[in-house]
Amino acid sequence: AEATYDEMAKIHPNQLYIISSNGSYYEKLGQYKKAIKFYKKALEERSMDQSVYKGIINSYEKIMEAGDQSVNIRSDYADICCDYGMIFAKVGAHNEAIELYNKAISKYEDYVNAYLFLGNSYQAREKHDKAIYSYMEAIKRGKNDVVIYFNLAEAYKGKGDYENARNTYNEILKKYPNHPYAHYNLAIIYEDSNVFSNAIASYKEAIRLNENYMLAYCGLARVYAKMGNISESKSWVEKAMKINEYAAEPYFEMGNIYIKNGELEKAIKSYTEAFKLDDRLVKLLPEDIRKRYFSHIEIESDNIIGYESPENLEEGTFFASPELIGFYNVIEEIKELMTSL
Repeated sequence: AEATYDEMAKIHPNQLYIISSNGSYYEKLGQYKKAIKFYKKALEERSMDQSVYKGIINSYEKIMEAGDQSVNIRSDYADICCDYGMIFAKVGAHNEAIELYNKAISKYEDYVNAYLFLGNSYQAREKHDKAIYSYMEAIKRGKNDVVIYFNLAEAYKGKGDYENARNTYNEILKKYPNHPYAHYNLAIIYEDSNVFSNAIASYKEAIRLNENYMLAYCGLARVYAKMGNISESKSWVEKAMKINEYAAEPYFEMGNIYIKNGELEKAIKSYTEAFKLDDRLVKLLPEDIRKRYFSHIEIESDNIIGYESPENLEEGTFFASPELIGFYNVIEEIKELMTSL
């Protein structure tokens, strides 16, 4: 059998099925280092098969159980666990992702990115205290880029700890004073705290740094509406519409303005335009309006629209189709491209 697998590997060196079968064969023989070699090759060839990830993780665990606790083995193990966890996280299966990130940390506790990924999955599950702890552990271990502080601030905000969220964004702005996204997020915190003058100043600073920051225009419209200044609110929504006529948010905010002004028919028309562009916004409507006028629109989860969360499927069902993962990756690439454009 070994000779046959080796011969097949020579004839078809990049054939995923043969590579992963070799890995599985050596794993069953207890030759875990050989198994890892083939499993790694399968992953390099972009295999998304669960059996490959499970096989390589099991092989590393067997090697460590046998006494090899070298840094390279533990670091490689943590890498694989995090890669596998990120696949689950991308499709919203955060419980599985969390389990894998914790596995990585259990064998290599200074693996910084595992804490970052763990925090992201806890945040997605709205377990804000655990997310904050994970991000702080990453920072303690040297993770000091702007992304980790953004994530930490959002975790504080999710918890309702606006003071620490605000302080974290102010710390970011000391290092990156010209970061429009930081000003925008700080403005949202001021808005949620009803400190409207500061919210306006921060939204305007975000626009000064990026004059096409459409969401900041919508933020200003929202704040002015809350203050009762309907004419000023409308003017900012109209500016947002000029920046991006295909964005749903300006139409949604205009609907909110009409509701506040008692113009229900105009509000329904604006909401309808918004939902044509992005029907996920329907969950932000007041419940009475949603049930009366938009009950036909289903409220989607935050996962990929139209996809069942893998944690609700039988084991192996989702990853049985690597093409589906490939399709998801293409969607992500398109979204990134559209954002940059």
